[in-house]
Amino acid sequence: PIGTRRSGQKLTSGNPVFAVAHDTGNPNTTAQDNVNYYKNSYNIDWSLVASAHIFVDDKECIVCIPVTEKAWHVLYDAPTDNAWYGIDANDGAFGAEGCYFTDKKRSQKSLDNLARVLAYLVKYWKIDYKTEMPGHQDIQS
Repeated sequence: PIGTRRSGQKLTSGNPVFAVAHDTGNPNTTAQDNVNYYKNSYNIDWSLVASAHIFVDDKECIVCIPVTEKAWHVLYDAPTDNAWYGIDANDGAFGAEGCYFTDKKRSQKSLDNLARVLAYLVKYWKIDYKTEMPGHQDIQS
């Protein structure tokens, strides 16, 4: 739903110009668990807001914010995204979150699925996967 996690604002760039790969930071949660958390807290205080476009686990991929809309997946005061791409990640990139598990096979399948989703989307949006798909840790320490 529209709220602070999903404002409905379009990307400043129109279409995504780069992608950011993330992990959820929540071990043993599924894509649906993360989307449900967002749904249940869709209008939290702005000081606490974080969101992502896509969640992927070992069984499914859920797009919870269209990749042409803003999501709050990288802090605005992180300078690297601006230095590398000339735009804040929230304004010009989509963020995909991979789930991970204590079960190594589930984590490997989730990572494989995330890689496939990212591969499809960067090809679709003509994003260079070698130079325009940093990990979250690459642009926000």
